[in-house]
Amino acid sequence: MDLDAAIQHATEKARTCLEPVCAAEHRQLAAWLKELKQYRLAFKGEDGLTLEGMDEILEGNEGIYYPNYADALIGYVERFGTGPLALYNRTRCIQILMENGMTEEEAEEWFGYNTIGAWVGDGTPAFAVFVEVTPAGRATDEGPVVRNPTPTSGTPGNFPA
Repeated sequence: MDLDAAIQHATEKARTCLEPVCAAEHRQLAAWLKELKQYRLAFKGEDGLTLEGMDEILEGNEGIYYPNYADALIGYVERFGTGPLALYNRTRCIQILMENGMTEEEAEEWFGYNTIGAWVGDGTPAFAVFVEVTPAGRATDEGPVVRNPTPTSGTPGNFPA
């Protein structure tokens, strides 16, 4: 049984279970499995790109790879005017520094100055910070944020109607 089948099974059980506790537990299980699927997609990628594949992509495009942060590498990003850039999980980078003897404060300071603050050319890597997103936008204390409610033609990030 793969993850999608497990999600479908738990969802079906939640719908058909006659006992309220059983139904609630299967709904919770389905929610956890969906969350796991999102994490897998975020950290492994849909196309199953390997570290070796990343080396080939970055090497041919002047992308810079930080071997000390190998466990934090989550993929690559693209933008106009550059080749693919290595993409690292910022939180994991801080954890790696802490695993090597730094306090959290030292790791944040060192990372900010020596990693984020180090421009090493157009191939300089990017660092992702993950946020929890609701279907309507980013959740805040004031409620969801709606971005660009009326798209304007020619504005980056807006799509034709």
